[in-house]
Amino acid sequence: MKFEVARKQRIIIECKIEDVRRDYIKTVRWVKKYKNLENIEKLHVDMNKYEWWKPSFEILFADKKDSCFYVCIVELQDKELWSEEIELCVYGLISDHREYDVNFATRAVLQCHWIDMPLLFTVKWSTPGAVVSEIHNEDNDKYSCMQVDKEPTLYIFNADSCDSGRYECSVEFQIDVLGSFSDSTYRTLKVCKELSVTSAKTFYIVLLNGFVTLKCTVSGNPPPHLVYWIKVEDDSEIMMNKFMDLSNSKTEYSLTINNADDNDQGVYKCIAIYNDLEIKSEDIHLSVLGGNV
Repeated sequence: MKFEVARKQRIIIECKIEDVRRDYIKTVRWVKKYKNLENIEKLHVDMNKYEWWKPSFEILFADKKDSCFYVCIVELQDKELWSEEIELCVYGLISDHREYDVNFATRAVLQCHWIDMPLLFTVKWSTPGAVVSEIHNEDNDKYSCMQVDKEPTLYIFNADSCDSGRYECSVEFQIDVLGSFSDSTYRTLKVCKELSVTSAKTFYIVLLNGFVTLKCTVSGNPPPHLVYWIKVEDDSEIMMNKFMDLSNSKTEYSLTINNADDNDQGVYKCIAIYNDLEIKSEDIHLSVLGGNV
């Protein structure tokens, strides 16, 4: 036997006692058996609220915890009678408002979960300003809405700060005989700070034959795959040194020039690379005093 209800709706679970005289019945009780678990929980039921031959109990606001199997146990003078398992399916979304943190320029995956999944349903993802499940740009490369392992899922590609915020997952579904229902929950997305390269100083001076250290700071998530310095000469860029296999905690990168001469004077840049993303510092100028230039 199966009962069906939408989340937050009221339902009465009942069974019927047959071929037993009332005065033979000592007690009637209900127990619940959780799906996929061996746990059995006794239910506290007001026995004065039902007809003796039709034991029942009421659930006022059905939710995830109510989606399980129920058994009615009738204790007689010399034995117990157990009803068949009565399954209660609670259709709707689990109301768990999760938060997701993702790195800049990566893929965000937001997912909601059914309590019990109805046969017929529609899913809509939206933000306070738009219904993103209906947004499709020319290349269709920003949002993708689908069922993953039967769960409503929203993919957000190449996430940036504009994608941070609250996303509501709304569903509409049909239950035979009972009609149409709707439910919703939400997810919060936070996109970490984008990759940036900054320098506290943009002008350095060094004496001829002296040494100088140029510095830059790389911040943001995810951390870069590669950081290197270049010297800009006319229309060309000369790589000075590079840092690979970077640790997530490293943020300071420097370029030290020893025995400075006229050839070292000019404009330098610090560059950070993550996948196809290239971030450059502003121009860092170096002047050599005492040279011929």
